[in-house]
Amino acid sequence: MIKLHPLFKNLYQKKDESLPVFMMKETLAGCKRHNVFGLTASLSFFSLFALIPMILLIFFFLSHWLVNSEFALGKLALLTSNLLPQISKKIMLEVFKISSHTKAWGILGTFILLWAATPLTSSLRASLLIISATEENPSFLKSKIRDIVAIIGILFLFFLFTLSGMIMQKTAVFFSEYLSFVNSQMIYFMSSFSLVVLSLSLFNRFFFPIKVDVKHIILGSLLTAFFWLLLRSTFDIFLSLSHSYGTFFGGMRNLFISLIWLYLNIASYLIGVELMATLHKKDMLLLKKLFDDSIPLSSSFIHYLASRYGKIYKQNAMIFEQGNREHNVYFIVQGSVNLIQDGRVIRSLKAHEYFGEMAVLNETPTIASAMSTSNESEIIAIPKVHLEMMLADEPKVAMKFLRKMSLRLQQR
Repeated sequence: MIKLHPLFKNLYQKKDESLPVFMMKETLAGCKRHNVFGLTASLSFFSLFALIPMILLIFFFLSHWLVNSEFALGKLALLTSNLLPQISKKIMLEVFKISSHTKAWGILGTFILLWAATPLTSSLRASLLIISATEENPSFLKSKIRDIVAIIGILFLFFLFTLSGMIMQKTAVFFSEYLSFVNSQMIYFMSSFSLVVLSLSLFNRFFFPIKVDVKHIILGSLLTAFFWLLLRSTFDIFLSLSHSYGTFFGGMRNLFISLIWLYLNIASYLIGVELMATLHKKDMLLLKKLFDDSIPLSSSFIHYLASRYGKIYKQNAMIFEQGNREHNVYFIVQGSVNLIQDGRVIRSLKAHEYFGEMAVLNETPTIASAMSTSNESEIIAIPKVHLEMMLADEPKVAMKFLRKMSLRLQQR
């Protein structure tokens, strides 16, 4: 049973004041570290080329499995007007011309459309891997199969989105007819916003490379949906100020504005994903603070970590025995610790020092025992999973470990 010092319990209450600010700062730092806006530019480029194949596939999917062609075109027109408002009519005209040819829907034609859209999903998957700090090295064929499966998954999600939209639209009309005090527009707005959040949550749940808590997925999806709502409300203002662009871009004006709009929408999505990844790594990011010498031991972050991962040891109490295989790194918040090997003290440690990293990095049992030598020693145990995530995401921490290990080898 872990018992906390009363000071920990009092200072733990301060975390609510600083933790949200800390998470937002880390989200912005993650955007900079992962070059999110550069990834957005790449995704915008591939989205523009994959848009018509995707729209054709969605049209085929809707018109053959859900509703008639006219309704499918109406839904697609709404989708393209949201994605590329200035050139959506021209795109839909091209889609209508292509879809009128029956050869476009053969096995070969469908496969070509799927293949043409794979660069978008490949770029999206690469972006999510960077943000999640994970690596994959599949073969070319396996990678393409994954991309095609991802496209089918997106089509299925759009199928559910359209079906749910139809149900919500009829529900709003029903309430407005039979309940006069209910505002049907407000119901439709709230239901549409909720549907966007749900669709984003499902998409992130299945396509994000690592498993993330549902609450973190919902918060990231909410942030994206909120940004999209702001963009939609301010886009009319932008259009009113963009008439002068015709002087510089001529006939490319509409394409230029549509690219900006597409870029902003994708950036909003990636920022929401970055928040989701940051929330998932919250404890790791806080644990990283332990290796920042500028953070005082009285910091509320350290006391928050002590409340979650800390334990108080009395004098002469064993922290772990020689040959221990728990593979934790131990940080001393307060007190002192001796490392004992075969009855001989090989190191004496004090507050703000850590030990146990050699066994974790080498994946071997500990070569010594650790014993508290002060009246009370407060120790934070950093789990191996958080340490590995920290080393992968923060090279500075890895370099600090290497320098410390090199210094100890020299001293020996």
